[in-house]
Amino acid sequence: MKLLIGAITEGLEFDGGTIYDKSLGGSETSFAMMMRELAKRGHEIHAYTRCPRPGVYNDVTYHDLQDFSAAACIYEYD
Repeated sequence: MKLLIGAITEGLEFDGGTIYDKSLGGSETSFAMMMRELAKRGHEIHAYTRCPRPGVYNDVTYHDLQDFSAAACIYEYD
């Protein structure tokens, strides 16, 4: 069963490409890796972070944290 997952983290500023550019904290790295693994299992993932470069990375769509409220009115996350 494919899930539509919306996940939020309020830690350091990062997106799906940051891990390849510089070091991240453990929480941010864990979040990015978990989102990537869920996407590999076929789920649709929307990650909301303090996102400097919104976009799709490793099949995960990264959004800026401030966009979550509007998205929560549109999407029915599982």
